[in-house]
Formats: sequence, C-alpha cells, structure tokens
Amino acid sequence: MMMMMNRIGLTMAAIVLVVPATALAQFGGLGKMVKGAAGLSSSDDGAPISMDDADAFLTGTVQSTKNVMIAAALLAGVVTEKDKAVSRKMQIEAIEKVQDPKELGAHTALLDSDINDIKQSDFTDKLQAEYNAGNSAKKAAISAAVFNLALGVVRNAKLAEQAPSMISGVSRNPELVRRAGQFKAAGSLLGTQAKGFASIASVMPKLLAVAKVKAPDAASTSKAVPFEGFF
Repeated sequence: MMMMMNRIGLTMAAIVLVVPATALAQFGGLGKMVKGAAGLSSSDDGAPISMDDADAFLTGTVQSTKNVMIAAALLAGVVTEKDKAVSRKMQIEAIEKVQDPKELGAHTALLDSDINDIKQSDFTDKLQAEYNAGNSAKKAAISAAVFNLALGVVRNAKLAEQAPSMISGVSRNPELVRRAGQFKAAGSLLGTQAKGFASIASVMPKLLAVAKVKAPDAASTSKAVPFEGFF
C-alpha cells in the first residue's frame, strides 16, 4: 500500500511540470498565476493529514474538474455539434451529478475530445462567429464557459501543488490509506487536465478575448460562473 501511495504522490507532484514554461508564457496573466500557485510552499511536518483536509482536497479536485469538463463540453458543442444540443445537455447533466473522482474519470475521454476541438487553429474564429450571432443567453453561456475553463487552469495548478504533501500525509493516516483509490483517481484527473491545458496554452488568451472576459483574480476566491438555461 505504501508503494502505491508513493507512486500516486510522484504522479501528482509532476502535474505542474506537465505545462512547460513556454506554454505558461502564452497564457499571459494566467501563466503568472499558474506559476505563482505552483511556487507556493507546501508544508509537510510529517503528521498525517486530517479527514477534513483530505475531503477538501478531493472535493476541490472533483468540483474544479467538473467545471472544466462542462465548460469544454459547452464550448466544443457550440462550435462543432450545434445539431446535438440534446445529447450535450445529457452529458453535462451526467457530469453535474458526479461526486466521486473515480466516477468522474469515466468522462475524461469526452474532455480529451473537447480539448482537441478547442485547440484547432480555426476554433476561436468559429467561436467568435457563434458569439457575434448569438442572443444574450448564448453570449453569457460562452463567456461563462471560457471563464470557468480559465479558472480551471489556475485552480488545478494550486491543487497539484498541494498534492505531494497531501499524499505524504494520507500515507500516514490509516483511515485514509483505505481510500487510496480516490486519491489515485484525483491525481489522474489533474494530470489529464494539465496535459489538456498545455495543448491549448496559445488558444486561451484568444478565447478570453472572444468571450470578453478577464482571467480570474485568484484560484481560491474566484467562483465558477453558472450558465443554466442555455440548452
């Protein structure tokens, strides 16, 4: 079990490093925020972490991942699947109901596909056309999705920064060792998103410009923007 926890810790500790410095620079202000979050010191005094801290980490990872998945699904759906609004609505509703990192892992293939659509060279031009032609509800939804995606970049970097000491503490808490699978799933979710964020680094500033929104002020205080009623 200890060996498993060490592997999880190493995987999660490497997440921040997945996004190269050149990619972070392309995020503009977001890049500075990501590097700032990654540079925070994580204290590890050798004590096991509490159940509350562990739950907060897992809950934060799940909620942030859900926001990213839903944002990417909406943006990709607006541009590439305008005739499949019903199926997109069902996908988003399914993601909204998930509370467990293992269950959320079942939706990563959809996220990978949506990120692949977003990183295409003509995506921002198509999104701009949809935004310009959209009514107020559609514009608001696109703006919310772009903001939430940007928030995910910063928030997940902070979560990844917390991961090494978190995993080390979990390995010293017998109550939490039994939940190792959840932490492994959380690490996988953060890793998947880090790779996706690296691939859309050059696109993100353009998305912010299209949606007429500013990057989130801070990972800990900024809240995801809801966009109910779009579908």
